[in-house]
Amino acid sequence: MKAETLQRIVEEAVRDANTEKLWILFFVLIIVAVVGFISSYFGSYAQRKAQNLATKEDFQHLLDQNKETTRATEEIKSEILRHSSFREKVLMERYQLINDINDRLEMVRQDYERIKKGRKPRTEIKEGETFLLTGIVTMLELKRWILTPSFYDPLMERYEIVSTLWQHEYNGKEWKQKIGRWTALNDEIQSQMKIAFQL
Repeated sequence: MKAETLQRIVEEAVRDANTEKLWILFFVLIIVAVVGFISSYFGSYAQRKAQNLATKEDFQHLLDQNKETTRATEEIKSEILRHSSFREKVLMERYQLINDINDRLEMVRQDYERIKKGRKPRTEIKEGETFLLTGIVTMLELKRWILTPSFYDPLMERYEIVSTLWQHEYNGKEWKQKIGRWTALNDEIQSQMKIAFQL
């Protein structure tokens, strides 16, 4: 109901002073007040409900984003652990490989000294060749990428030194030079291992 219509009814009722019209006016005013109260109440109720719904939707959106971020973080963490585990495995294999090759080279050198002193070698030797030495060069070439130049180069030089020990008869001075280089290479390998493996 418009304000002008209500004003007109009130003016007519007062002018005519008719009781029946006054009751109608009173009844209309009560209805207007009740309708105003109800619309005000339900309007604010609807506004609060809309705000609550919007807040709930915002919260749900944030919750979904949080779940997605958590899932992505867990995937990244898992990927890092896989890479870390792989890296650790490669480092361990590399460490064991270096030690194994170096130990085998030392065993071949010691066998050469045993033969030089007239004793029986620990490894099998056929026609001046040891299968252990052949296996070492094969291992060096196959695992070159794991060894990297910092280990491959000194191990290969040790291999070359020990393989020449089988082929040549060295005098005392030459022997000392070869063994001196042999020892220096071993020291270099041990020093590199301390750095590479943080020993």
